[in-house]
Amino acid sequence: MRCLLAAVAALAIVLPRATAQEGNKPTPLQQLQQLQKDVQKRMAPIQQAFGKAKSAKEREQIRNQAMALIAEYGEKLVEFARDHEDDPSAFKALDSAFQFTSVPSIRKRVTKAVRTTILTKETSSKLQGYAALKLAQSLRTAMDESDGATRKQLVGEAKELLQLVIDKFADVEHKGVKLGQLAKQELAAIKNLSRLAIGQVAPEIEGKDSDGKPFKLSDYRGKVVVLDFWAGW
Repeated sequence: MRCLLAAVAALAIVLPRATAQEGNKPTPLQQLQQLQKDVQKRMAPIQQAFGKAKSAKEREQIRNQAMALIAEYGEKLVEFARDHEDDPSAFKALDSAFQFTSVPSIRKRVTKAVRTTILTKETSSKLQGYAALKLAQSLRTAMDESDGATRKQLVGEAKELLQLVIDKFADVEHKGVKLGQLAKQELAAIKNLSRLAIGQVAPEIEGKDSDGKPFKLSDYRGKVVVLDFWAGW
């Protein structure tokens, strides 16, 4: 139920208003808006059916139908991004596609679409770099809900993608920020995940107490410690 509501809510996000081109030919942004309208129209009866479902089994079947539709929409968004790689709407399409990837079945299809449609094709370096970064961020988010072999696989895939961004697209800019800088931040966060897991020794922290006296977290090893992070401006 929660996944279905989240998907419907994401579909309701309004894209920026587009201005028609001369000759009534739809702009890329208008085409993207039409994709959204089409899937919203197809989702409406599914949502109504879910509300009328009388059993858990029936609701599960309808939910799966909704997730399949969203996955299909995600794949179309990725294809749209490839077909309009030089237009700003391509990046809006990728952002929209990755809104749904918290659902494993959708993430699997969107991930495959990004790899086969953008990362292994002759597309612009900016689109490839951005797609690789967004995919890595999606996988990192999925790590929080995974463990064991699945988590290890996600970590490996995300690291590989981030290293790809650093090696090939580091100087590519998106909204004034270099992708390499963003990728390094994501990579550092992933490397810290294992150290921040429950049961692991906490990373060292150094600072000054309220009296200005230097201290380290390790000074209190073996004792119960409550950390209170605060700042003043």
